[in-house]
Amino acid sequence: MTTEKTLLKARSLARQGAVSQAHALYSSVLEKFPNNKRALHGLKSLSKVSAPEVPARLLKGIVDLYHRGQMRDVIEASDRSLTAYPDHIGLLKLRAAGLAALGQAAEAIGAYTKIVELDPSDADAFGNRGNAEKAAGQYENALQSFSKVLELRKGDASALNNIGTIHVERGQLKEAQDAFEMALASSPQYGPALANLGNLHKIKGDMAEATKFLTAATKDGQASAEVYWNLAAVRTFEVGALEIERMKKALEQENLTDREQLLIGFSLGKAYDDIGDIEHAFRHLSEANRLQKSRLGYRVEDDNRRLAAQKAAFPKTAVDFGLAGADTPADAPTPIFIVGMPRSGTSLIEQMLSAHSEIHGGGEIELLNERLSRLDWQSVDAFASAGVQVRNTYLEHLRAAGSDTFYITDKLPVNFCWVGAIFSIFPHAKIVHVVRDARATCWSNFKHYYSGDGNGFAYDLGDVASYYLAYTDLMRHWEQLFGDRIFRVDYDGLTEDPEPTTRELLGFLDLEWQEACLAPERNTRAVYTSSATQIRRRIYRNSSGDWKKFADLIGPAFDALP
Repeated sequence: MTTEKTLLKARSLARQGAVSQAHALYSSVLEKFPNNKRALHGLKSLSKVSAPEVPARLLKGIVDLYHRGQMRDVIEASDRSLTAYPDHIGLLKLRAAGLAALGQAAEAIGAYTKIVELDPSDADAFGNRGNAEKAAGQYENALQSFSKVLELRKGDASALNNIGTIHVERGQLKEAQDAFEMALASSPQYGPALANLGNLHKIKGDMAEATKFLTAATKDGQASAEVYWNLAAVRTFEVGALEIERMKKALEQENLTDREQLLIGFSLGKAYDDIGDIEHAFRHLSEANRLQKSRLGYRVEDDNRRLAAQKAAFPKTAVDFGLAGADTPADAPTPIFIVGMPRSGTSLIEQMLSAHSEIHGGGEIELLNERLSRLDWQSVDAFASAGVQVRNTYLEHLRAAGSDTFYITDKLPVNFCWVGAIFSIFPHAKIVHVVRDARATCWSNFKHYYSGDGNGFAYDLGDVASYYLAYTDLMRHWEQLFGDRIFRVDYDGLTEDPEPTTRELLGFLDLEWQEACLAPERNTRAVYTSSATQIRRRIYRNSSGDWKKFADLIGPAFDALP
């Protein structure tokens, strides 16, 4: 088809309301002749073309489906209607919103792309496409979409806030703070930016600023459950605190999801604990834990079997735990695995060690646990064949951390499960086992909400005690098997007198003494885990006695603990 005929065809289609087909033809001309005035004018005029009118009853029916949360029905009804009205923006938006709500990010991106092609001035569609791209991990594309929003709506607080969240994901904290502050300069009471800036300050260790912004995010009474949860992590509540009443009202709202209910429940549990109302604290914590255990469908028996399988896979009779071909490259960093029960003090140990100039704090690295969890531990051959690849992938991750230090910590506590595998894959690895009072550890798990779906044992008093005993049994096995290759830290003894244990630990790592290790509160590294608040304090004693306030309410659940 000649250029002239293509332009005439595009114009005819535009008059008929076939906007997307006309758009494609005009675009094909511009690919060959970028300055063709008729094609440029035709594209510009398409935004003014009205799509055929959809019957109001049909459109209302799909909107009602959306408001009832029936997203699959929304998509199906939209698809049927779009066969008759292929370029109707309203139908396309309903379909795209349904796809996004179902987590079908790739399809949602395509749907929003079509919308912005039909109407390049639709800032909301660009913003929604950016959200879908962010959900798909397409950060560069998302930044471009949010930047387009800012071209169309100067100072858009939502777009700036979303840009900030991408920078946080990338560890670009300065850029993130700039974006959040620009959002608040444009809209000073914009709740999401207040909350995100508060969380950013928590990551950076400035708890006073974190408290200020997170408190501000709750003032309109419309804060999300997650905002209250984050506020509870950084603030010590006092009797009469307005936020306690706001949380109580929030919990009374209809149509809260289970997750929203449990987040507010954990937050109220913390708040009532702060003000000394033990019975209300325990009631809210118990209900929140019940909801989370139900959401996860957790069974402690499954975890206990998994731990027992590791004990069987590396029996006491084994002699050589080296994996064939697993020699560590000379230039590879040496991992320090800080293991133990969650809430046992692993974060404090990492904060102290990473204050040393020769140690980089790697945080909780999920990679090893993810890869080893997939293997069939009924078969030693499965580990033997996968071990070298697991080692190489893990070392690549450590190198990508960008540190030139010799040691890098991995403080994912549940790596205690993989001690046998770790010594097989990394013969020169260092393992530090942190032990804390059993009841204190179990109670700390029960009153804590984990943002991921792991640690399901934490949400029931009986489960956490059972899991603790299984963990203790496995660690006793590893310590009998590997002896002084595992350095044991008594958390409570460390907090009573930090220097002797810290000197021994550095000696175990073949490192010189550095005084900075005794001042973890001065360590300015960004901390993303839930222990960010505790490790910003000076080393403090007696935290292991907190559970005793609840002893009567806990009852016999902890009786079997050592």
